Amino acid sequence: MLAVKERLPRTSDALGYMPPLQNGDRLRSKEFLRRYETMSEGKLRLRVANEEIFYYPDVMVACDPRDTDRYFKRYPKVLVEVLSESTEPIDRREKFLSYRQIETLEEYVLLAQDKKEVTVFRRSDHWQSELLKESDQTLRLSSLKFTIPLQVLYQGVRA
Repeated sequence: MLAVKERLPRTSDALGYMPPLQNGDRLRSKEFLRRYETMSEGKLRLRVANEEIFYYPDVMVACDPRDTDRYFKRYPKVLVEVLSESTEPIDRREKFLSYRQIETLEEYVLLAQDKKEVTVFRRSDHWQSELLKESDQTLRLSSLKFTIPLQVLYQGVRA
């Protein structure tokens, strides 16, 4: 079991607010996180635009050569947030609005952990949501040329 949120520093996850972690704030799908997590022990931050606004996404894929800072990235290609009861409103509203401003962001993924549900927002689709709920559906991240069936992504998760 991989406890994503427990590895993050207890600093602001949203503008001046970090909701307390709940016992269920875990994602057990090691496959997805292991293959694409580029965080450095949970200390790598995301800086939005030229603001002094920083977030700690659960998964960040950043490969832009302009990202030279050691402690934060500014040009991610894909961002993934694992939803919990305490973070879902922030992930769906505040972060979504902020993340859309990032010029290099191509896909934003929200992974539910209490049910089999993935929401994908793509720049190429004008940020319209695609909702995946069925085991036979496949999460496709076109920008990474990556696919994974939901039944594999949620393997071992009671959803």
